[in-house]
Amino acid sequence: MGAHFLLTIHEQCDLPTLLARSRIPVLATLPLAKTSIHQINLRPPCVWLFGNEGAGLSQATLGAVTQQVSIPMPGNTESLNVAACAAICLFEQVRQQLTPS
Repeated sequence: MGAHFLLTIHEQCDLPTLLARSRIPVLATLPLAKTSIHQINLRPPCVWLFGNEGAGLSQATLGAVTQQVSIPMPGNTESLNVAACAAICLFEQVRQQLTPS
């Protein structure tokens, strides 16, 4: 509770334009991305983008992404709930930040 008070939140903005001005990497989760969240360095700050299960992210938003990443899922699982996806990615980022290099 209250974690949102520590975040910079932008509402009802032109997301592709905002992302284009970002000075930190912009990561988007996509099921077919070739790079896994375990293969990238998540120690530095980054922007996370999570699309919904039905439509995903818009092409304009994807155009502003620095890197597309996936969550490894064995078997025939094709997608995750967006809240579960965000939790896994944020957990991996914290895990990497707390693990000595």
